[in-house]
Amino acid sequence: NNLKLNCSLYALVTRKMISFKVFVVCLLYSASSVLSQSAYVTVDKGEGSIIFDQGEKADSGEFVCVTLDWWPKNKCNYGVCPWTNSSILEVNLESKRLRKLVKSLGNVIIRIGGTQADTIVYEDETSVPCTGFAPTDKPSSFFTGGCLTRKRWEAISKFADETGSKIIFGINARFGREKTFLLPWDASNARNFLSYIHMRNLTNSLIGFEFGNEISSYPAMTSQVAAEGFHQVRNLIDEVFASKQRISDRRLPLYGPDAIIFSGLPNRIKATIDKSSSVLDGITWHSYPLGPGYNNPKLNTDIMNPSFLDRFFEQARTIGDFVSKYSHLKLIMGESGGAFNSGHNETNNRFLDAFWYLHAMGGLSKRKHSMFCRQTLVGGNYELVDKTTHLPNPSYYAAMLFKRVMGRAVLDGTLQNFDDKPEISSIAKLARLYAHCNLKDARLGVLILNFGSMHLDVEFKGRSPDELSPRDEYFIRSPEGLHGKSVLLNNKPILFDRDGMVHLEPKRVTLTSPVSPLPPQSYAFIHFSKDSRISKSLCGFRASANLNFFPDVELE
Repeated sequence: NNLKLNCSLYALVTRKMISFKVFVVCLLYSASSVLSQSAYVTVDKGEGSIIFDQGEKADSGEFVCVTLDWWPKNKCNYGVCPWTNSSILEVNLESKRLRKLVKSLGNVIIRIGGTQADTIVYEDETSVPCTGFAPTDKPSSFFTGGCLTRKRWEAISKFADETGSKIIFGINARFGREKTFLLPWDASNARNFLSYIHMRNLTNSLIGFEFGNEISSYPAMTSQVAAEGFHQVRNLIDEVFASKQRISDRRLPLYGPDAIIFSGLPNRIKATIDKSSSVLDGITWHSYPLGPGYNNPKLNTDIMNPSFLDRFFEQARTIGDFVSKYSHLKLIMGESGGAFNSGHNETNNRFLDAFWYLHAMGGLSKRKHSMFCRQTLVGGNYELVDKTTHLPNPSYYAAMLFKRVMGRAVLDGTLQNFDDKPEISSIAKLARLYAHCNLKDARLGVLILNFGSMHLDVEFKGRSPDELSPRDEYFIRSPEGLHGKSVLLNNKPILFDRDGMVHLEPKRVTLTSPVSPLPPQSYAFIHFSKDSRISKSLCGFRASANLNFFPDVELE
């Protein structure tokens, strides 16, 4: 009773002061008796933490990447078949909704690849058979065949041109050696395809290539065989696109080895990188840190456990440390959908999926990655856009906001307990923060993930409220909870404009005021104006800043 009385009196006083914070305190008092905790977050430049120093590369434009896969409609795992009308060969590229969603992402990179990239044949004028996948109807997870026709490539090229997206294309690395990698790669089909699309000017949106998909998993794919293939395809690209590269004064990038890596960095992959580094422009690797999409009872809890997700970054650090000896090589997450084998329905296409996704993008940004390709745009259960309705799934908005707010100059952010009470859970179990600068417009972007079940206050320690404005706030939650499909932006439904484009309107804060509390199990992007004093100091790299995190109330 005393607890309720104190809460009510406090609320009465603060209502007069028009304070929302104390309302949250009352909620915490009545909803939970769990102790809450305060913590400091320090954000500064950090030694070597800047991904790109300045110029055109110093933005988030190329970091957010999505994939389109080749899987046919009868690709199934665990009795679930989530690929109907979503293969790059079958997805409706004329869909107005899909086009608007891709365009709303703003010049997004689309990686076309996947397992069947190494069975696909490209239609040409020779007698090479160009047939569909087999089996054609029976549910399966293993297929042969597949055909990319010239007409379909024309549709893909048109789609990319008209939506402003860019394409990285995975070339079949098994042509001519379908039975064994001990045979040399036959480049004839790829040469005919690339020559045709170049001659027909169907390469405006093509910005790079991969060679094979996870082929290092095959025992016969030694580092020497893999390296020979990369040198061979590099020569082919230079040969076919000589005039294009001469005009742009840069070679079309080649990325690899596209390896699926579960732990550490195998010696065979290290040797492949060493032997191929001169012809590669970036190192791609694949990871599904959540494990399988089904028969995985911990999937939901692991997604909402940031400490579990942090293990993923140890692996990323190992790979990054090795690649860093080659200064010209970018480091790229070439494919990740969280949970492998197509993800899980009602998990990877629901609101909670955004937590691992944003945490992964923020964490890999800090670990020198320059791109993160989300599996998939459409297809499987981890799709950003629903394959049937072509409406956004919740993580679509996460991708859109990360691309909009988080620049490519990455700041160091660390969490530190405010007090040392052993009975109180560490703040590290409750929240994550990432802070980036966009050097083009000198704006500071902050991403805050509240994994916890309590409201979370954010205070910028050492800075007065007038230093924090003007700013834009994007607070994202689902009114249906973690497994909801609907999303609210600043407690309002997300709108589409009259042209069908996604309209993410922030709360614009121009007056002196603190940042609003984060609701439980929600996330927020805070985008400070270039005219704010915090952007001028941090993104000019003339000072450091501290952030103070604490849930709403600390009980004695």
